[in-house]
Amino acid sequence: MLNTEKILILFSDNSEILNAVKKGIGAKKTVFMTSDSFSLFKFLENYTPTSIVLDLTIKDRLNAQFWENSNIPVFPLNSKEEVFSDDFSQRYMDFMDSKENQNPVRFEINHSQKNSDIKPQKKFTPVFPAKTNEDAGKFSPEGNSEIDFPKCLSVFAGNSQLITDFKKRLLVAANLDTTILLLGETGSGKSTAASVIHELSSRKEKPLIPVSIPDIPITLVESELFGNEKGAFTDAVARNGFVQLADNGTLFLDEIGDSELAIQKKLLYFLETGNFRKVGSGKLLHADLRLIFATNANLKQKIREKEFRKDLFYRLTKFVIKIPSLKERQEDIPFLCENYLKKVGAQKFLSPLALEKLCEHDWPGNIRELENVLERAIIDSGDREIITDASIDLLDI
Repeated sequence: MLNTEKILILFSDNSEILNAVKKGIGAKKTVFMTSDSFSLFKFLENYTPTSIVLDLTIKDRLNAQFWENSNIPVFPLNSKEEVFSDDFSQRYMDFMDSKENQNPVRFEINHSQKNSDIKPQKKFTPVFPAKTNEDAGKFSPEGNSEIDFPKCLSVFAGNSQLITDFKKRLLVAANLDTTILLLGETGSGKSTAASVIHELSSRKEKPLIPVSIPDIPITLVESELFGNEKGAFTDAVARNGFVQLADNGTLFLDEIGDSELAIQKKLLYFLETGNFRKVGSGKLLHADLRLIFATNANLKQKIREKEFRKDLFYRLTKFVIKIPSLKERQEDIPFLCENYLKKVGAQKFLSPLALEKLCEHDWPGNIRELENVLERAIIDSGDREIITDASIDLLDI
């Protein structure tokens, strides 16, 4: 159950302040951030937080009705820089221990705003405590400042440092016309990352050809990749392979770790020269394309087991991008949930208990698993506007 004694509300829309509050005074609390009155009122209907930290730069968004009825201690922040000061945590504790917080803090609020005018803008964003003090200390205001990423990168929702660094690396990769290796768990978004790199690259006007190696029968992998001549094998008709189809564009080879050694040898030759031969032909052909590889396998282990070529490994690892797992960036789960609910057009939002349940799960299936859980929750919640924790079925295996 959600312990209301450990809830702190941050009324702000600034992710830097959110992370600083989490580090400074939210280490043992669940911090909920919102920036509009509607969400605040909805929350306070069911929960009583220990305090509200108010970003005074957006105080006018609060309706005067809140101040007339609230007896919740309100700790004011006059500026963003204030939360980065060394004594921020101590000042908050002194405030909570003093009699000053017994009376509602009064500010000059826009009294012309009527309660009926309040419309939802942004739902609560819970940020759960760092698991260790070391983790909590990793935040720095400079490192987590907001960046104006291209729109196509919004598919990787969140504002954690991990996802921010990952998106920066995708931008670098897009501007390099070189081989890329994407490493990530199943369901983490490897094919999506490949699409983003292509869309932001100089080859975006040419085709992106995605190929899943395990989906091709072993005996047909070579002809599928490089094409074949008529009569090359039983019932074979002349055809171009994926390499030719992707000429001047991008070829994405997923799960390269599952490929056979014979195919790895031919891929190595193509990577080194840009040349290839169709099955059943001696004619040397050439293609100019960018190759993006992906795998969830441990390629170094496969090399030790003689299942992957060391020379190909060195060719693939010119530029490596590790996709963060959902377990590593649980603070992004609320953003991912909000994005998914918008994407499917669900006029619903998650209760604090539902969000807590989602944020505490390990997510072995990553984004794919999260979206499946949310889809089931939407169906289970029926006509209800709020998705409760009872509708969150995690199907632990």
